[in-house]
Amino acid sequence: MIEIPYAINKIFWGLLLVLLDINIIYFDILPDVIGYIMIVSGISGLKPYSLFFRKAKIAAVFLVILSVPAFFLIPAIPLDEFQPSSSSLITMASSTIFGLLHLVVIYYSIYGLIEMAKKLNIYELPERSQDRLNVYLIGSLGTMTVFPFILNVSDQAAFYIIIISFIISITLEITILTLIRKYRKHFLYLEEQDKELLSVNKLYK
Repeated sequence: MIEIPYAINKIFWGLLLVLLDINIIYFDILPDVIGYIMIVSGISGLKPYSLFFRKAKIAAVFLVILSVPAFFLIPAIPLDEFQPSSSSLITMASSTIFGLLHLVVIYYSIYGLIEMAKKLNIYELPERSQDRLNVYLIGSLGTMTVFPFILNVSDQAAFYIIIISFIISITLEITILTLIRKYRKHFLYLEEQDKELLSVNKLYK
């Protein structure tokens, strides 16, 4: 129980690093690979508590491997040009693969947290988690489905599609981050209660 909040915190900060994708002249000062390594580390600490975390770890490890070469690649589709080309198609394909694997990590990680909470007779948070996860899945798959159409519309329409998709994606990621933070808070509270109980038992021994 002691390691659970710490492991959840690693997942939280790893996802946050992936979300904060800051580039300075094509150099990513917060490379995704660091975030995914943190996520793998956090998930590894939670594997004994749910089989869902084992599935999440497999996808997270793939993301670590794929993030290494991606760190050295320059974005192929500038915001002012959306013309079909081999480079733009490769970029879209790789982005879709990243998106799907990221989705798998989130899906199984949240289900793992839900299972852990239910084992400790915590039911209110898991019920809310299921609703948020459904919204996340629908929204994420929706943006991934719409994104390829930017190559078949005008530049202005493509620009708006990218901006709207970006806003939706950021909102969905923040929702998941908030949810993970709530789980950490719940398990940290239970951990503190366990420590207090142990302290009281020692006094009466």
